[in-house]
Amino acid sequence: TLAKLIAGLYNLQSGNIRAGIYNLQDISLDSLRQQVVLVPQEAHFWSRSILENFRLGHPQATFGEIVKACQIVGADEFISKLPEKYQTVLGEFGSNLSGGQRQRLAIARGILTDPPILILDESTAGLDPVSEGQLLDRLLWARRGKTTIIISHRPSAINRADWIVVLDEGQVKIEGSLDELRTQSGEHLDFLRVREGARPSLKDAR
Repeated sequence: TLAKLIAGLYNLQSGNIRAGIYNLQDISLDSLRQQVVLVPQEAHFWSRSILENFRLGHPQATFGEIVKACQIVGADEFISKLPEKYQTVLGEFGSNLSGGQRQRLAIARGILTDPPILILDESTAGLDPVSEGQLLDRLLWARRGKTTIIISHRPSAINRADWIVVLDEGQVKIEGSLDELRTQSGEHLDFLRVREGARPSLKDAR
């Protein structure tokens, strides 16, 4: 719900949401959609080529821009192995791809325009923790200076955040940096435990 409120998919009943000095309610919906991109856990794909699935929403995107976005999230690797590569026609809802491959494509499509605010709503749940960590390291490096909101229950994602907000029943239960939250007792510590060796270095992920 919070992600959809930020993305303008739901209307606020009270209060306001601000990005810097701007009240998002004062921004037109078209402008907001250019500033905020939400990538859901199950993204929709049309039964068209991979290239067309990118250009349906961004007709001016160049082939080079699409390839770059795919390289950042590790999608270019599996696309290059397909018989028709970027001209490969997807099944309805991307049925001829694995869950992880669909999620990589969805994130690549979300970062194509390099939006100021990117929201990943369980968008890497189809990846194993190591692959997820490698993707996030590349993604966050590419998006340094921009805002990326990650909704997740996985330590491999949560531990990469500059600021963590724990929500419970629609209420903010606790928030702070990783180091701050580790010093406070509570159930949130279960989410913050890092498994030894699960997080690759940024250098390795590039």
